[in-house]
This record gives sequence, structure tokens and C-alpha cells, in this order.
Amino acid sequence: LKFWWYCLYRDILAEKEFSGRPRAQFAPACILSIVAILRGTQVAPLVWSYAVVAEVFALNNLLVCGLFYVLVRYVDGPSLRWACWGSLLVGVGLSNHHTFVVYAAPVALYVAWRGRGFLFRPRTLVMVLAAFLLGLLPYAYLPLAGAVPNPLTWGDHSNLSGIIHHVLRRDYGTFQL
Repeated sequence: LKFWWYCLYRDILAEKEFSGRPRAQFAPACILSIVAILRGTQVAPLVWSYAVVAEVFALNNLLVCGLFYVLVRYVDGPSLRWACWGSLLVGVGLSNHHTFVVYAAPVALYVAWRGRGFLFRPRTLVMVLAAFLLGLLPYAYLPLAGAVPNPLTWGDHSNLSGIIHHVLRRDYGTFQL
């Protein structure tokens, strides 16, 4: 939803011509629609049910919005900067919740296709992969967390099989929504 606000805001309020009139004339309509969407989501029970508890879904939603923001910026002008930011967000998103792959896979395929002229150069590819691995860095904390017994830690992260068990999310019903 926030992705569409950004597109609406960017397209309508840009200083270019739109139907023969400056886009700035459409600013009040754009602002009113954004306010209406914000007010509507503020009272939605589903939004509030996830906003008042510690769950992964709020961060997942934020990361998806960030991914779509980066995608829009990449579509405006493909660059290494936005490819690296997107790659970083994909890594963080995958370390947060496995359903992020539903959004990340099509975006990654589109970005790879759109940037095929420059993304597959060795230096560029290394930078994009490094950003992705940087996003997966929260998994590096698992062995440290598993080294000391803690009642708040879910599962055994002290060995490689426990870490693989956690990464595959077997305790959570892997890929069973």
C-alpha cells in the first residue's frame, strides 16, 4: 500500500507536465488520498493486532515497503547503488521471515533482467553479493547466542545442525502458512 502512495506522490507532484497541466495542480487530490489511506489503516483491527505485540510481521512489512521503494528508484534509473540497497534489504528480509522470498524472488529476477548490461560484471556482482551477505549477518549471531544457555533462546544454536534447523525454520512449520 505504501508503495502505491510513493508512486502516486512521485508521479503527481513531480514538476513535469501531466495532461497539459502542471502536476502540482493535482497536489491537493494526492494529499487527500494519502490522508484517507492513513486514516483508514489507523483504525483497521488487523493493523492494530500486529502493532501492539512483538512479532516479525511488522518488520517484514517495513522491509517489503523498503524493497518496493528501492525497486521504484531502480526502475527510475538502474544503478549499482539501488541494486546494492535492494540486495541488502533482501538479505535482512530473509533473515527476518521466510515469506519475504515471495516478494524478493520476482524483484530480484526483474532487477537482474533490467540490469543485465552492468550487474553481471565481476566487480558489480561481488558488491551486490556482499550487500546480500551483509543482510544475512543476523544469522552470524546465532552461534554466539547458543554458546550460553538462555531460557529465552528458541532451539539449540550451539552447533551447526541447530543453526541449520533454525535457518530452515523447522520449529515454526517451514513453508506451511
